Amino acid sequence: MKKKVLLISLALMLVASLAAFGACGEDEEEAAEYSLIISAVGEGTTNPTPGTSTETEGASVSVRAIPNTGYKFGHWEGSVSGTTNPISVKMTSDKSVVAVFVEEVIVEEWEWPQVFKICSSAIGSGDYTELTALAPVLEQSTGMKVRVVPENNIPLKSKWIRTGEFDATPQSSGEAAPFCIEAKGGYATRDGGPYQIRGFAQVYIQVFGVMVRGDSPIETIYDIKPGTRMSVFDVPGGVDIIEAVLAWANLTLDDVELVKTGSYPGQVTMVPEGQADVTCVALPAASFVMEAAAGPHGIRWIDLNAEEDPEGAKRFNSVLPCHVLSPMRVGVESAIGHWGWGSPAFLWTRADTDPDLIYNVVKWLDENYDSYKDLAPQLDEMSLDIFRQTLNITYLPIHEGAIKYLKEKGMWTEADDVRQAYNVDLVTRYCEAYASALDLADSMGITVDPENEEWIELWEGYKTDIGIPGFRVIYDF
Repeated sequence: MKKKVLLISLALMLVASLAAFGACGEDEEEAAEYSLIISAVGEGTTNPTPGTSTETEGASVSVRAIPNTGYKFGHWEGSVSGTTNPISVKMTSDKSVVAVFVEEVIVEEWEWPQVFKICSSAIGSGDYTELTALAPVLEQSTGMKVRVVPENNIPLKSKWIRTGEFDATPQSSGEAAPFCIEAKGGYATRDGGPYQIRGFAQVYIQVFGVMVRGDSPIETIYDIKPGTRMSVFDVPGGVDIIEAVLAWANLTLDDVELVKTGSYPGQVTMVPEGQADVTCVALPAASFVMEAAAGPHGIRWIDLNAEEDPEGAKRFNSVLPCHVLSPMRVGVESAIGHWGWGSPAFLWTRADTDPDLIYNVVKWLDENYDSYKDLAPQLDEMSLDIFRQTLNITYLPIHEGAIKYLKEKGMWTEADDVRQAYNVDLVTRYCEAYASALDLADSMGITVDPENEEWIELWEGYKTDIGIPGFRVIYDF
């Protein structure tokens, strides 16, 4: 019996051994193999070198891209993707790996000039306050010395830009185009008048209000009646705004009494002092307006709301075609939200100012907006978005350096191209017309001087004779 059991045990052991031998044979069968194709596009190679190899299933193959001089590795294509270098390829099937190389473009870092000179308005003005707050931030970031020089003589500021003594000046488009380019008032000199100017950044939209004393019976613009006393700063163009406001009210200059003063603050302070009933040029952030608001009688504001009274606004713009109507947003509390008039204030320069300089200034202002926007009142209006809005109505050509940056940001349109071409052409026509008028004055022995009525009549008549249009806000191009 024992012998029989032993034989059975031996037989079972033999069967188990044969089974194990068979399983071992299966494990030793050759694993599957796949092809790996490596190639390169552009100037470069790989390690392993480009070609076809056979790899065992499950293997991981490391492939490194090696660019030639002047090129850089761009990305992987084929069975892999991304920019990781080297890349590991897991062989689970036939694979292809393509290393793509691109030319390496070396961009030279912009080198800022040593000095950037800005001629601002007088000390205490809004733009002087803004720019002196902005200057240290710009200096620290760029390494430039930023000089902000105050000057209250507006035609002189324009002359300094023209001669290259300064790089930029903040002036409203109303000063830059209708007065400088149309050679009005103090601009009508031999070395003044039109030249190729270009705007490149928004400073702010300076909005003035129509102001009355707090106890005045005048509640709306239509309450201005014949005999109303209106203060005016006795300078060229000082009466224009009054004429525009009166046009809104369906009145003329003959209907009211003009009370003249020799200073801008004077035309405002006349109202709370009772010497005039209305001033049309009250800047709500000015110190003397704040003093008037805190005075015993207080002040109020007469709205020039273009949305509520579009016909009145149209009559206003027929007199002042270069001004916009907008709510006031800075200054004394009583002014906020009331509608006034104004024009965008740009930083502007010559057309031939280095485009790279202007491009980088505009870029810096955009990219560093958060670092300066709260440093002074209205600095937040130097945003690129507000500049973009102003482009829809400006009649001042824009500098090519600014246009380049706007295009990069996707903020320059075909309509802007049309408007720019029109504005540049109009400035050019004025430059040519003024040169011809100067020659004509010389041939006639007429002295070119803004105080010489004969010269002013010649220039104004020449513009009329050749049919050159004035500058104006155009809302639809």
